[in-house]
Amino acid sequence: MTQGTTQFLPIILTNTAEVSVFQNYKTNDYDVDGTTSYVGQQEITTGDWLLQKIEDSSGDLTITWANISNNVLELTYTDAWTDRATLTYNLIGDLTI
Repeated sequence: MTQGTTQFLPIILTNTAEVSVFQNYKTNDYDVDGTTSYVGQQEITTGDWLLQKIEDSSGDLTITWANISNNVLELTYTDAWTDRATLTYNLIGDLTI
């Protein structure tokens, strides 16, 4: 696991509204577990959290997202990052902020 404040954002978005909603998030953590990678991000002023799950299946990437809207029991970034492997992940457009 690598931790730090390195700006690693393998984000693939097509909706500019989604980009602007998440533009103030900074990367806190990055973890690779086999063919699955996790990127933990936190909004710089509110502390809201956003986790990205990247799964590589024979070169085909699937990117899904988690935040408090689809994980209501994860109140803090620390809790969400600790539980990243068991969170509920959805497409970015399915999240609410």
